[in-house]
Amino acid sequence: MLPALSLFSKSIHRVFKSGVLPDKIAIALSGGVDSVVLLDLILKYKSENNIKTEIHALTIDHRLRLNSNKEAQQVSKMLNHSILKHHIIPITATIKKNQIENDARKWRYKLFKEYCDEHSIKHIFMGHHKDDQLETFAMRLKDNSSIFGLAGMNILSTFPIPSPSPIFTIRPLLNIYKSDIYNYANINNLKWFEDPTNKDPLLTQRNALRDLLKKNPLLKKKIEILHGKVFSTVSDINNNINKIKNLIEIDVDDKLGCISLTIPIDLLKFYHPLLFDRLLFQLSYQVSSTDKHAYRFSLFDSKYSTTVDKEGKSLTETMLSVINFWKKMHLTLSNCTIKFYHLNEKGQCKGQGIGNSNKIKIEIFKQKESRKKRETLKFKSNINYDNWIYFDNRFFFKFKTNAKKNFRLQNYNNDEHKEICKPIKDSFGSLKVASEYSIPILIDNETNKFVGFPTLKYFPNDKIVQNCQFLLKPNILVPVEKPLTK
Repeated sequence: MLPALSLFSKSIHRVFKSGVLPDKIAIALSGGVDSVVLLDLILKYKSENNIKTEIHALTIDHRLRLNSNKEAQQVSKMLNHSILKHHIIPITATIKKNQIENDARKWRYKLFKEYCDEHSIKHIFMGHHKDDQLETFAMRLKDNSSIFGLAGMNILSTFPIPSPSPIFTIRPLLNIYKSDIYNYANINNLKWFEDPTNKDPLLTQRNALRDLLKKNPLLKKKIEILHGKVFSTVSDINNNINKIKNLIEIDVDDKLGCISLTIPIDLLKFYHPLLFDRLLFQLSYQVSSTDKHAYRFSLFDSKYSTTVDKEGKSLTETMLSVINFWKKMHLTLSNCTIKFYHLNEKGQCKGQGIGNSNKIKIEIFKQKESRKKRETLKFKSNINYDNWIYFDNRFFFKFKTNAKKNFRLQNYNNDEHKEICKPIKDSFGSLKVASEYSIPILIDNETNKFVGFPTLKYFPNDKIVQNCQFLLKPNILVPVEKPLTK
């Protein structure tokens, strides 16, 4: 077994080109042994390689115990503030006892993101280790997770909350056992706090599982071997998906919020359906308006993605089964409309039946809203660019206006917005397209008058909106493959 510092250094070189840390990083510092060792390893690596990296250590006060604030202050006292910045961030919401693990995690990640955005930090280090990985695997296996869920965490991944500028999560201890972390801490005379709630097997499922694996080392070894096989399989799947991407045409139209794929039918038949199901699931994320899309892979594939044999469906097989009979068809999955149809030799939609067609086109865009679930975002603009606002779980917007005004963003719907858009009907063109793709519409909330279609940069009255920036949300479901640069 390599020493912890060597394993850590190896992980850093896998993540960062030439092993050079970014100018600024954050570290999730609970004060427990994992995060304390992680911080010590970062400081040693930084010193030995003469790297000038600004470190922001972030401690979340969960307020689950009466003395939690004092404990957070004790963490601060352990640190050398001359070589890093330490911030204690309290969770102000009430965390339900029956949802401690999930709710606490959601709040931690939300607060980490807000801090990183505010301080222009693009990389956050976390102390998850190999035992954490195995516990997660066992819990998800019990819940019949897909193989992608079973694969668990990666050393490098995109932060799970969308941001205009992606934040990356680095977990350099994933190949290190908890016992080795304790050994390192003791050898280096590090101080840390033991959270008693982590050892109570009656408090959370994870605690109960941790206790079980500690008492059954042979079971733990079997779980480790099985996880290794699943992780390797998922890596192979991701590599094959990357090969497929190089063989098909993918176009992302951020103005319409639409993703288009052109795929040779022979290719669709050649590769296993699971690969295309996963690819379509990943791509759909960017245009889906649900914040639960990441957990909905079973809607795309419930046949091949789990470890349990059962009857299920595959989106790719569904397409192949009907493509001989229909010139055009659409499905709705995870708040997305997925259309597919034949192309002729000129790349145009072909008539019923395949004939000489050898390609299909797939379009993925937001599913139309029901009347009861209209997305509306009200906000007050500024004469300078505001902070990014996030609308409909799809778009980030910034507006620069001539005066402070109250606006609202909605998705264009012909039934609701036809009257508002009458003045621009002739000059704009087809409102049918705006309705089909649920294009965001900006409305003056005080006068209820049309202002513009911001993703199309269409503002007929330039006296209201001077400028607008927008982004389709980055795709956090696509694995990060290449080493990062500073």
